[in-house]
Amino acid sequence: MAAAWWETEAFRFYAMLGGCVLGMYLPKVGRYFRMLATMVHEGGHVLTALLLGEKPKKVSLFGDTSGLALVQTTASWKALCVALAGYPFPPLVAFGSFWALANGWETEYLWTVVALTGIFLLCYIRNPFGVFWSLSFIALHLLVVFKAPLFWGEFLARLDATVIFVDAVGACLQLVRVAFRRPEASGDAYNISRIIRIPPQLTALGFTAFALYMDYCCMHRFFPLFADIT
Repeated sequence: MAAAWWETEAFRFYAMLGGCVLGMYLPKVGRYFRMLATMVHEGGHVLTALLLGEKPKKVSLFGDTSGLALVQTTASWKALCVALAGYPFPPLVAFGSFWALANGWETEYLWTVVALTGIFLLCYIRNPFGVFWSLSFIALHLLVVFKAPLFWGEFLARLDATVIFVDAVGACLQLVRVAFRRPEASGDAYNISRIIRIPPQLTALGFTAFALYMDYCCMHRFFPLFADIT
């Protein structure tokens, strides 16, 4: 006998995905979880700087979900690479996140989030809000891993992945809006324009196109078909 539609894996996947998206935009709580996407973005800058042999100074995370990575570079081309890395990094991490979840590695994924947040905290995060967020985020994940039923571990892992997945495009769209209204306030896009004279609007659109493509690849590879619900 075939399973009812509400018992299918596809329905369970999309029901949990919908719950995660709703959780992202709950007052206060949603902003708290979306800080993960900010940390991933700043992590792109930090990782690129380290790979190029440069020295990241510090990272600041703020309550409005914005962030700032202070990186010392010794050449303009290295500064360009660091600036370019921020927005493309979350779509890549989102793809890797859903790949891990598709393989059933929810617990390992949560431990990875804990480890990377801890490394970021110990090495780079220095502002008070960033320290508070990092400590509480680590504590929440450890509580879920050790004390919560298995369902909540799976839900938290999918919430983390969904935050990165959705914000990968959402942050780029916000950048496009700012780049057209106030180019000088467009952050990475403006910094790139100062180095290679590409209009920040074009850079923002390029970031958005890449994020959309990677999210499409993620959906095509790891999301079940809606037809599988029936």
